[in-house]
Amino acid sequence: MREAFRLAEGKAKGPLMQAIERVCAASILTPDRGGTATAKDATDAI
Repeated sequence: MREAFRLAEGKAKGPLMQAIERVCAASILTPDRGGTATAKDATDAI
C-alpha cells in the first residue's frame, strides 16, 4: 500500500489522476460510487 501511495505522490500523480478523472467522467464506477462496474473493470479502464 505504501508503494501505491508513493506512486500517487511522484511523477505519475498527474497522469494517474487524469486517468481516474476520465474513467469517472465516463461513469465507469463501482457500486460504492453508484455504478455497476467491478473493481477489475474500473482498474482496467484506468
